[in-house]
Amino acid sequence: MILSLLDNWDRAFDEAVKAIKEKKVIAYPTDTLYMVGGNALDKDVLKRAEEMTKARPSCIIIANLEMLLRYFELNEEETKYITRLCPGPYIFMLKPRAKMGIEDSRGNVGVMIPNHIFIRKVCFEADAPISGYPGKEGADVTIESGAKPAGKEPTVVNIREKRVERQGAGEFSFE
Repeated sequence: MILSLLDNWDRAFDEAVKAIKEKKVIAYPTDTLYMVGGNALDKDVLKRAEEMTKARPSCIIIANLEMLLRYFELNEEETKYITRLCPGPYIFMLKPRAKMGIEDSRGNVGVMIPNHIFIRKVCFEADAPISGYPGKEGADVTIESGAKPAGKEPTVVNIREKRVERQGAGEFSFE
């Protein structure tokens, strides 16, 4: 099913939320790229999305600071940067409160609070973080935004290690 935000925002929203709750995979726009994903807490959904994209998740989408604090441990410095820069084109490498199954080799998960209001609202309404695999093909529900995302990957930052892992669409400096 392909739905356009320009043609019917409400229907696209309802179908995306329904798909997340029904453990389906959606393709959705962010401010930087299209992503494929679903409920990031469901192992079967993660496996389907990984098989579909032949990739590991690049991040999970979080709706807001409240949801972020529910799933991740933040120190004072991380909180300062995230509240200043989000929503925006950043992926922050953070320690989850409980194992999620998508951690990197250091036990971190990439977390993004994108500027694109649609996917943040879907995440909030579904009450679940949404996995983000690069791509757009093969999803149960595809959401077309009508606008081309920036096409530049988000900036990836590990605040605890004081390292910019990838400079992307968002400007970042520790200075």
